[in-house]
Amino acid sequence: MKWEAAIGEVLAETGLAATVRDGDGAFSLLFDNEHEVSFEPDADDGSVLFHAEVGDSASLDAAGLRSLLEASLLGANTAGAAFSIDSRFGKVVLWKRCHEFSSAAALRRELEAFLGQVIHWKARIADGFAEAATAERSDSSTGFAGAFLQV
Repeated sequence: MKWEAAIGEVLAETGLAATVRDGDGAFSLLFDNEHEVSFEPDADDGSVLFHAEVGDSASLDAAGLRSLLEASLLGANTAGAAFSIDSRFGKVVLWKRCHEFSSAAALRRELEAFLGQVIHWKARIADGFAEAATAERSDSSTGFAGAFLQV
């Protein structure tokens, strides 16, 4: 199933309205009046880039930046997404490139998982990683922040 068909079905099912940003197919959806997720289709490879601002980069100290890097290692604690910093606007951006849209239901699951990560990381960044500091201290025996299986 192509992106256009899959997202069309999801929008029809949910009643969400897209905010079109420009003529290249990019648009945004606003969830719960506070979580904006943007989508940028790539016509060359058929993928779609999902991205959302999850916090202010100026609010992050070295430990906060380290927490983001550790969490996004191979997508282990971000459902496959990664973090970047948009220095133009001073924002932390969570993003994920999706290549396959087998059905509208599969796309909806992908959107819900990404939105869940957006909500989670907005809260974590806003609270200064209070939970992360505790988790890292409790798992200091491995040298990692609990992101790997222990055998």
